[in-house]
Amino acid sequence: MGFDFWMMREPPPAPGYKPQEADEPRYFRVDIGGYPLLEASMRRAGLLDDSTPVPDEDDVWHFPEIDASRLAAIELHVNEGVPLKPPLSAEERAMLEEARRRAQALSATRSRRPGMVPTFKFATNDAWHVVPEECEIVADAVERLLADEAALATLASTHGIPRAEVEDFLAGWAGYNRAAVPAGGYRVD
Repeated sequence: MGFDFWMMREPPPAPGYKPQEADEPRYFRVDIGGYPLLEASMRRAGLLDDSTPVPDEDDVWHFPEIDASRLAAIELHVNEGVPLKPPLSAEERAMLEEARRRAQALSATRSRRPGMVPTFKFATNDAWHVVPEECEIVADAVERLLADEAALATLASTHGIPRAEVEDFLAGWAGYNRAAVPAGGYRVD
């Protein structure tokens, strides 16, 4: 259990960015044991916005013109691979494209507060899209945090982690976010 972050596309070489896995520069992982440090660090950096509500995922599949049982069957087909009979009609294919567009927009919901990222993007593994501008906000704030001696000491003490490990983790997180800017951001899985 934990959080897997996947850049939308391959990042170009970035100064100072060292992927966690050399053969997969798009990937960053925070296991369940490391998540409290990630969240506390982002809170300490003033990044997380608790006031932006989680978008309603039901909006993605809101198509009153399609029979509810058929719509449920299409959703199962798309999300779980359940065979669909009869096949999609032209109208249903158009509806499916609209649902995909809505899902992409929903996953990229931005904070209502400038300079922040909605907390919900880092609270579930629901494929939220942290967009490039948010990646830059995270990288800038975490880099400022790395320069704050008192904050680093507090994070290390609070989490019972050697300060050098806190710094390495935060440097990796800042680097990952910096590298994700030209790569289209990342998904949180």
